[in-house]
Amino acid sequence: MYMTRDGTVLTADDQETLWFLATRPTGKYQFKIKTANGSMYAPVLNWVKP
Repeated sequence: MYMTRDGTVLTADDQETLWFLATRPTGKYQFKIKTANGSMYAPVLNWVKP
């Protein structure tokens, strides 16, 4: 199981924001997630900084 953001592997932590800071600049962020059962997901987040 792993998760990447824009090609960088992310390390799981105890934060509820799923490794994404609200202060991150506006833009599109590509995530790739591989689950424990091998399923792959590739969502794109169209983020607008508050």
